[in-house]
Amino acid sequence: MLARVLQDPDISKATAINLPVISFEMGNMKYNGDNKLTTTRKSVVKNNANTFSYVYNPVAYDINFKVYVYTKSEEDGNKIIEQILPFFTPDWTTSVELIPEIGTQGNRDIPVILNSVSKEENFDDKMTISRAIIWTLDLTLKGFLFGPVKNGPVIKFVTTNFYIPDVPDHELVTAVGNTAISVQLTMQPGLTANGLPTSDITQSVPANTITVDSDYGYIETIIDEI
Repeated sequence: MLARVLQDPDISKATAINLPVISFEMGNMKYNGDNKLTTTRKSVVKNNANTFSYVYNPVAYDINFKVYVYTKSEEDGNKIIEQILPFFTPDWTTSVELIPEIGTQGNRDIPVILNSVSKEENFDDKMTISRAIIWTLDLTLKGFLFGPVKNGPVIKFVTTNFYIPDVPDHELVTAVGNTAISVQLTMQPGLTANGLPTSDITQSVPANTITVDSDYGYIETIIDEI
């Protein structure tokens, strides 16, 4: 109180922030190769009868955070810290919805690891500053970074071309790109007007009228010697 009166007898200065207070800051990020996922795999969700939303697997990164707890007294600090530390053993895992556009397929279990806890006090013998005890919790979040969510049409036709190259003296390299298609295989959905699956193209309604929710069959068309 004496220090407060000597510095500002008229009490005209703004008062200090009320304690306790908790703050945090985000630190460095580091690629986590141990949690690498298959790059080409996608999470897909249906938007409507003709389009899907999809996103490729995320990239794993470790993200460092620091959480600061500011208190005026040891007792206040201990009461806050003792409510936090028991949840970390040394990690605490929560399920997070990272990409709402793809629903539950974007959910991930995210561990947060408590690396260390430290305490410092800025109080000095001259009593010229307000006392503050600062607890610092060093944390690592095992997170993921996703790319953009894209939209794409439903694939209803698949065409596969087969080549039987004439390869003299086993020179396959020279035959690639210089050989005609021997067989062409086309797959498409098949559905009768009564909503029954079919593999007969003459009994099927047009493919563009068949939705992904239909109980369709598969029509196989093979063309030789194109």
